[in-house]
Amino acid sequence: MGNAECRQNTGRSCSEDDSPALSFDENFPNYNETTINRGTIVSPKPQLKFHSICGTNIVLLRDGRVAKRRESFCKGLAFSNRPIGIGEIVCIRLCEVGNNWSGVMRFGVTNVDPASFRDIELPKFACPDLTSKGGYWAKSLAERFSVQGLILHFFINDSGEMHYGVNGVHKGLFLSGINVNSPLWTIVDIYGNSVAVEFVGMDFLCF
Repeated sequence: MGNAECRQNTGRSCSEDDSPALSFDENFPNYNETTINRGTIVSPKPQLKFHSICGTNIVLLRDGRVAKRRESFCKGLAFSNRPIGIGEIVCIRLCEVGNNWSGVMRFGVTNVDPASFRDIELPKFACPDLTSKGGYWAKSLAERFSVQGLILHFFINDSGEMHYGVNGVHKGLFLSGINVNSPLWTIVDIYGNSVAVEFVGMDFLCF
């Protein structure tokens, strides 16, 4: 049986009170406030949202910018609705973290268009169900960073490396060996104690 497209709800589910004002240190590529989740200065793109193809426990909120797992601890796969650009800074806020389950969010990228799963059942997990196949790169966020309100940000360089940081501070290399010769969609596995995440937009970022 194929995947049903995710339900959408325009209500606001995530409080921003716990999130820091966001700025970036010198380790990140050149950017300005118009490029966060919107491509690069050279190649601007529409605001990142979540793809309508997602795990069976996911519901989309805020016009697709928030993905929330409704129940259980798995079947929480979500993808970006468009490929991300090389050098584009992707910002994801952990807007709801629970304590009913163990394990933390996994994230990464894929060369596989999420639309290819329209008539195919999505697996339960990103790791290892997807990462054991070609064209997928993902792993877990460190458990110490699984904190409500934290902002995760990352970018892919033209050498196929993903660098990441939290709350504006560079943390280093996260993934390597990524194929940058084909389009790349973001993967987020809302797993374990992670409950809801958001692609932040210009109405939230503070510089």
